[in-house]
Formats: sequence, C-alpha cells, structure tokens
Amino acid sequence: GGSASLAGAHPRPLPNRPDGTIDLEQIKHCIREDDAHFPKTRMIALETTHNRKGGQVLSLEYIDAVAAIARDNNLKLHMDGARI
Repeated sequence: GGSASLAGAHPRPLPNRPDGTIDLEQIKHCIREDDAHFPKTRMIALETTHNRKGGQVLSLEYIDAVAAIARDNNLKLHMDGARI
C-alpha cells in the first residue's frame, strides 16, 4: 500500500536462492503484459550485495542475464548495492 500511494510503484518481490540470485525463468514469468486490471511491469530491481544471504555478490554473468531479460522486454534495470 505505502509504496503504491507514495511512489506510484507496485513491487512484486520474488524469492532469492541461497546465493542471492533469483531464478531467471521466474523473472520472465512475472513480467506483466499491458492489462488494465494489473500494473504493468516497468523495471527489474536487483540487490547486491545481499545482506540476508551473507553478503553474497551477484556475478557479472548473472547481472548480464537479467539485463538481457530487461532489454528484451523494454524494462529498466535498477541495481542497488552500497558495496559495488
């Protein structure tokens, strides 16, 4: 509720694997098409390093794979992380 009313954003969190990554197929599956009944997906956000996964750093190969999904679906990619 709060993020939607304050930022106009509707987050759709996905579970992380033990290494901090999210299954790429799950990311693809959760991208919403344009539908008046649901908010359209506009961005993929990643967290690196992931403090709840022991400070895991996402690999460049993984980030590139997520970036390719974002490009293929005309989405923005945001990567948060204080220790990049």
